[in-house]
Amino acid sequence: MAYRPALRERVSPHGLLLPVWCVLLVVAVVGFIAIGFLTEIIAAVSSSYEKVVGRRTANASAPRVPKKPRPTVECEIPWRPPA
Repeated sequence: MAYRPALRERVSPHGLLLPVWCVLLVVAVVGFIAIGFLTEIIAAVSSSYEKVVGRRTANASAPRVPKKPRPTVECEIPWRPPA
């Protein structure tokens, strides 16, 4: 009878990583597609969503008027002078 190694000796621990990475990649791709579809559905159903995005895009791309402050950035905290 020939020597037959145990299963854990025959399967390399690194050999199991490839299927795990493949599953994670598929989950990530499906997640991105689902988020994209959800965004498209919201944009198609809600008219206010499109108006807000269009207004922000127009304000951001409009040429600067002299002596007028630039439109605020979404994440910007307005500066207040000390009182």
